[in-house]
Amino acid sequence: TTSIRRIFFSTRWVSLTMGFVLVTLIFGYFEYYSTGQDYVNQVGGVITLIFVLINFILMYPYFYFLLNWLDPSRIVDRLLRDTIESHKMKSNAKQKEIEYKQKCCLRLIDLLSDLARRETEARSKNVSFLVVDSMITFCYEYVETKNSKPDGWYTITREILQTPDFISLSESMTESLEKYRVWIEYKIQRQFLSLYRTGLHGGTKDICFLVVTHTRSLAVKAMQTLDLQLLDLCIKFFNTYLRESIHSKDARVAFTTMDEYRKLCELILSLASFIKFGNNEHLHQVPKESQKKRTQQS
Repeated sequence: TTSIRRIFFSTRWVSLTMGFVLVTLIFGYFEYYSTGQDYVNQVGGVITLIFVLINFILMYPYFYFLLNWLDPSRIVDRLLRDTIESHKMKSNAKQKEIEYKQKCCLRLIDLLSDLARRETEARSKNVSFLVVDSMITFCYEYVETKNSKPDGWYTITREILQTPDFISLSESMTESLEKYRVWIEYKIQRQFLSLYRTGLHGGTKDICFLVVTHTRSLAVKAMQTLDLQLLDLCIKFFNTYLRESIHSKDARVAFTTMDEYRKLCELILSLASFIKFGNNEHLHQVPKESQKKRTQQS
């Protein structure tokens, strides 16, 4: 794709190699036309031969680097690193820098999502699974560091509202995402929903299982960080997954989605009962001596 080509040509090793080849061609061109029947620039000829020799020497490491760079796992890892770096900023960052970071982050998330969708449609499980795993890894890292970001990061600008994932949102929903600071998580969940639908309609069904599994793990992460708004968002998307699987009449995907949903609900209920029991124990703690007396009287 265009974005991958841009990343490739922005790599330092590629830029240096291409630049050196270009310099060699330009120098050889001028050397050729500056040489006549009565005049031969011996120094220029020697320099040209040295440049050509260096180019031949660089061919092996360049093609070795190229083959390694084209490895899908390395491309996904590189995109993941760029996506994680795209949302890192200082707490006193200016609004222009924040908006630029927002654009970069959304662009890289869309790039990962498009790559996963294409591989899912082609029934390539390995690459699509790698991309989905990288997206949830980014989400984990973002959830852990989201409280350190400036307030301007959580403002949904007009350019963000013009993107396909946000253009259909109502004003109340937009205000809710800004208030509860979950617009990046909403973006990730929208990409998961798109992959879920792709897996249901023509793609590999295993991507649906991976999506619901990662959605449950993200909800668990929200519980660990006490991010109840993110937990509520995951529950809403679980309901959407169930609706999509029921409409497509896919019993296997619906059963797996319901099973992951059940595990999440059991965990929430067990945690709620644990908190309630702990509060009761703290509030109604009876001394040991009074407990002994009560047992003797009974």
